[in-house]
Amino acid sequence: CVETINTVLARHGLPTITPAAYAEMFFFPVRDYYERLGFDFTKTPYEQIGTEFIELYRSRWLECGLQPDVHETLQALSDAGLAQSVLSAHEQSTLDWLVDHMGLRRYFVRCVGLNDHYAHGKVDSGRSWLRELGRSGKEVLLVGDTLHDAEVARALGIDCILFTGGHNTPERLAASGFPVIRSLVDVTRYVGLAGGR
Repeated sequence: CVETINTVLARHGLPTITPAAYAEMFFFPVRDYYERLGFDFTKTPYEQIGTEFIELYRSRWLECGLQPDVHETLQALSDAGLAQSVLSAHEQSTLDWLVDHMGLRRYFVRCVGLNDHYAHGKVDSGRSWLRELGRSGKEVLLVGDTLHDAEVARALGIDCILFTGGHNTPERLAASGFPVIRSLVDVTRYVGLAGGR
């Protein structure tokens, strides 16, 4: 993400950022994050910037791997009879492709993405999915890696834990007031399964 946004920034004559700056600056909606980076949408429309980013990002997908302990954690949760879903700011067909490519489909009852690639946010799609599931907020745990995930959880009235291996610094995540974990295996401990760290 950092290298991709730096390519787009450089194309538009804007200063690039470090990974540390990215973790301090990234937030949703992405449009506001882009403005914070210095893009002027009166000169270049947001949709053009968003499309430039996603085209470069897609060209490098295969360079990305999974976080440590993903399969073990998802399998443990599945073995415990817990239903799992993905709620993502990715465009739906992109999300489906990525989940299949990473060999994760078997763990999830549904993968819920957006209808475009502009990453506006996940509250509305999360609310729709909760209604479809027919679950109360007390029965759902959101595991996220951004402050936006904390916002989504609050808006939906669900519990949340935040993983430090993603888009925001541990300090920013902790400021949300939700528990912060450094390993995905900690999800199993949080939900009361043996074997969590």
